[in-house]
Amino acid sequence: DEDLLEGCVESGSYVTLTLKGVSPEAYARLPGQALLCAVALLPHENKAGVMHMNICQTNKCEPGEIPVKSKDVFTFRCGWRTWQGRAIFSQNNLNCDKHKFERFLVPNSFMAASVFGPVTYAPCPVLVFREASADQPRRQLVATGSMIGADADRIVVKRAVLTGYPLRVNKRHATVRYMFFNPEDVKWFKPAGLTTKHGLQGNIEESVGVHGVMKCLFNKPIKQHDTVCLPLFKRVYPKFAPVNVTAGATDGTVAEGHDLLIL
Repeated sequence: DEDLLEGCVESGSYVTLTLKGVSPEAYARLPGQALLCAVALLPHENKAGVMHMNICQTNKCEPGEIPVKSKDVFTFRCGWRTWQGRAIFSQNNLNCDKHKFERFLVPNSFMAASVFGPVTYAPCPVLVFREASADQPRRQLVATGSMIGADADRIVVKRAVLTGYPLRVNKRHATVRYMFFNPEDVKWFKPAGLTTKHGLQGNIEESVGVHGVMKCLFNKPIKQHDTVCLPLFKRVYPKFAPVNVTAGATDGTVAEGHDLLIL
């Protein structure tokens, strides 16, 4: 027990902190009456990871007329930490292991935001800001919420639908075109199931010709004006945000750089 208490300070004591390695130029940029906060890091908080937040665009936020889009550059304030990232939004379903990607942040709805950033433990409040631009002269508070945690295995999928149109129809059989344009793609997606806008289920039987036309079989007779759909899902990831850095520039110029996060 004595080894654990070595170097610890009793609660309620006054201490003096001495900072080393601070250049005179950095110290001169501090205001005279500024307060400096000293914060200790928990284990693994000096590392980077894929952070997930539960956020909502409430009436107290001020997004303006510009929608909040996924993969835009936002400023995240998590506790005492502030950084910029390009987050992706997704549905936060508690009983699912795969979550649907959302292109925009829906107002008054709780959604999950995934972004590369420093590891932060929950509970922790989150503020999401959009920086000033040519269209918006000042910083905007676009969402508030709380931290979910760090999880690189959380799956966010994006849904895309390929459509084709029946060329010839014979009861449950149909020749479909304009979904693919070469036989190799037809063979590749042959195990996938097909659906139609009228609620039929089917599958690909074989390719016809060299232009991507295919023969399909459905569970019920298909009509000529129906549309054949092939839903596909693709996993999406957050993107790195470019950061303006001046390190190594002796003439004061701003060089473009990128955050290097090692997971």
